[in-house]
Amino acid sequence: PLDAGVRLAASAIEIARAHNAEAERRKLERRVKRIKCGGCGAIVADNAAFQAHCTEVEHDDDFTYECEQVELVLGEGDELPDGHVDLESEGVHAFYNALSSEALSLSMRCTLAPFVLDGKRYPTLEAAITADAVADLPSSEQRAAAVLSAVRAQYASEAAEGSGLAAHLLATGDKL
Repeated sequence: PLDAGVRLAASAIEIARAHNAEAERRKLERRVKRIKCGGCGAIVADNAAFQAHCTEVEHDDDFTYECEQVELVLGEGDELPDGHVDLESEGVHAFYNALSSEALSLSMRCTLAPFVLDGKRYPTLEAAITADAVADLPSSEQRAAAVLSAVRAQYASEAAEGSGLAAHLLATGDKL
């Protein structure tokens, strides 16, 4: 029985080492989104490149301009394509959706700092920017200005100060 316990512990340690090595390898990877042509399988950078590809490359008679978004994994030595930001790098702070709306985070779903904008109370930033008043604005510039107003209102609120949300944002410093 003692031999079996020692072998089991050694196996568990080996599994843990392999897991940790894989986790370290994955930390060095970066991922970029690309578009894959459904007709020929070519991978292009974006919608404009897909449109150009479809007009320049001859496909069969059944081609229906279908494509799919794919994720490419870049290894440690691979260059990040122009125009892309490595969201995992030390100099970048990514806004994200937290697992819990009650957790202190920069998520648009964070409920710790309700705020008032144009006389209406919003529980989250997401609620404010998806409201009909913003969605119905005629131009993207007007919608962007409304979103900026909502962000400013939330982070200037007493709730943002009291919950630590404002300090959490300021702690990102000069990161992208």
